[in-house]
Amino acid sequence: MVNENLLELRGDLKHMLKKDEVENLITSTISNILKELEQKTEDRIMRMKKDIEEDMKAKIDTDIEKLVNLKTKGLEDKINSLEFDNNALKEKLDSSKSYYTQEIDRLKDKANENGRISREASKKANYNEQYSRKNNIKIMDIKEDGNETEALLSTKVIDILGDQGIKLESHQFVAIHRIPGGRGHAKPVLMKLRNNNDTAMVMRKRREMKTAGHRLVDDVTKMNTGLISRLTLHPAIDSAWYFNGAVYGLTGRKERIKFDVYDNIDAVMRARRERKTVTS
Repeated sequence: MVNENLLELRGDLKHMLKKDEVENLITSTISNILKELEQKTEDRIMRMKKDIEEDMKAKIDTDIEKLVNLKTKGLEDKINSLEFDNNALKEKLDSSKSYYTQEIDRLKDKANENGRISREASKKANYNEQYSRKNNIKIMDIKEDGNETEALLSTKVIDILGDQGIKLESHQFVAIHRIPGGRGHAKPVLMKLRNNNDTAMVMRKRREMKTAGHRLVDDVTKMNTGLISRLTLHPAIDSAWYFNGAVYGLTGRKERIKFDVYDNIDAVMRARRERKTVTS
């Protein structure tokens, strides 16, 4: 009986694991368990990391949205404030512009009026100056003598005029003297007569005096001299001259037209022709 049991025990022992096998089995089992735990832990960590990232992203997005909204509202408030200030400034500028535009227009009107008054005053002054010279005559090319006095000059002029049949006496002169002339030429003699008749008598002998070598020239103001020059240079004017206190021009159409110092030459000719067309 005992032997049978021993045999049976020996047989059972044959089927039992050896120590090394047991250790290997245990090691393998623990290793598998650890790998399984490690994988589960890693998966859990990844899930936790993902959850944390998603939470953080959601929180960041929320914070950014709040910040953007806050900044946007602040910018909107600033923009609204700037628009208000801009509109107020624009209204002020428009008001100032309107005021200064009116002021500029007023000043322009005033300047134009002052210009008109100035031109009228200048024209009247020129007329008065020319009128004061109406009995003045300039005699050109009378030889100058040394130590020439007014009395000697008066006698010389009376003799020269007398040679052309112009009889004058010294009492008919208001004044007689030399005036500045061109370089290299004798200074012109300016004589002022007492009345128009004497002046007309002398000027009627202009051609004879010129033939004798002494030109007679009207004493024309500087402004009228400039007007004559301007007329002479105009392509539509053939000639220009001074006569009896006024300046005239002869057009290419043989129109004799009176001009004043500030006249627009073309406008005056056009107005003259329009008047002529209406009356004809």
